[in-house]
Amino acid sequence: MSTGETGDAELYGDPRQIDGLEAYPYASIQAEKRIKSISGLLSVVTVGFLVAGLYLALFSPQVGLGGLLTLVGFIGLMVVPVVAKRMRRAALARESGG
Repeated sequence: MSTGETGDAELYGDPRQIDGLEAYPYASIQAEKRIKSISGLLSVVTVGFLVAGLYLALFSPQVGLGGLLTLVGFIGLMVVPVVAKRMRRAALARESGG
């Protein structure tokens, strides 16, 4: 895929080519560690909501609360990568001075 076809090329500039594959633009080591820890924590919390919601919905009379927790957990798991990408984009912008 050429750099003109990627949607992120406008955001991050031209990605480097390594062995024919586009390299993902990473932030500094400290920022990547922070992003990884925050996204990991968010993942654990949302999986907790999902498991608790499924337990309540399937094995207790509180089906409404279980369904709500399951929905929040499922949507949360879909949002975690978006949050991590936005944090990485902000870190790259902060490091580039823009």
